[in-house]
Amino acid sequence: MSHILYFYVDEADRPAKKGLFGPLKAGPGYEYVSADDLKSFLHRSGHFEEKAAAKDGFEADYYNKHTGTTMTFRLRRSTIHDVESRYSFPGFSYTGLSVSIEYFRPAYFIHEGSALIEEMCREFRMYVLDPQLSPLLKKCMAVTIVRSWEAGNDKAVRTALAGGAGGMPENAQVSPGRQARPYMPRDRMMAWWKYTYSKEELKKKVGESATVRVHVPEWKIIRPAGVRHQLFFAMTLAEGIGYIMPPCDVYLVKRNGFKEVGAVDARELMPRIREYLRPWSFSGMEFNVLTSSDARKIVGILRDVPLESIHKYEQIAPGSFIDVDAAAGP
Repeated sequence: MSHILYFYVDEADRPAKKGLFGPLKAGPGYEYVSADDLKSFLHRSGHFEEKAAAKDGFEADYYNKHTGTTMTFRLRRSTIHDVESRYSFPGFSYTGLSVSIEYFRPAYFIHEGSALIEEMCREFRMYVLDPQLSPLLKKCMAVTIVRSWEAGNDKAVRTALAGGAGGMPENAQVSPGRQARPYMPRDRMMAWWKYTYSKEELKKKVGESATVRVHVPEWKIIRPAGVRHQLFFAMTLAEGIGYIMPPCDVYLVKRNGFKEVGAVDARELMPRIREYLRPWSFSGMEFNVLTSSDARKIVGILRDVPLESIHKYEQIAPGSFIDVDAAAGP
């Protein structure tokens, strides 16, 4: 189950539609755009994987391995007539390009995806048609796309988890794996995504700082082994190393020359090390910072704190969870 968007041009803006992503050469006063131009744009994201090529187009995925966000782009010129016959309105000229974003995913999928979609529209002077909207809304902006996908995702998740079919697409199939996806509140999930999506930029900022030169860790999502819906934030904390410290529920401690590794609840550890932490902010996000000099001061604390086996927990793959609370109702 997925949310599909169609890319089109307004004939008032670009009257020679046959040239867009097509094999024709540019005509007088017409800016020719090829499928290769589109691929080059997608490659710039750093998360582009072409799946299949065809005579009339291609199919490719946007996949961010850090956040788990995926979208599938399809360019099929053979679909132009069918789509134009279904969604005909003055000026509508379908390009043959569409993108689908799956449901049963956390909301940050569409936040990350809509930013790329909006940039693509600016680059190629295109607009987005969202057929899920009723009444049909032309020239959709990112905020509209986000709201539409969230509404469809929320409805799909709640309907499936309730065991009903009301409002679900005809013949829709929901796998047991999707129904079993763990839940985390949306505000926590969006905070995790913003950090993870911005991690490389954050690392660059830290590297340029004269006062904060520390490690930027992976902000992990874990759960007790065998427990579906109890998700925690965690990070690795190795003795003697300074860190940016996003808020965590569990710390995975490496001590005694990294020979001993174990887990400790944040409620047990934080009161012992709080005085060594400094507040720091980046792009609207608030963190604690443990400097390298202060990290050396807490080596004894890390060696004394009681640890549990790390095998008590298992890490959750990015994007394999939901942030829709089915119990909360519509």
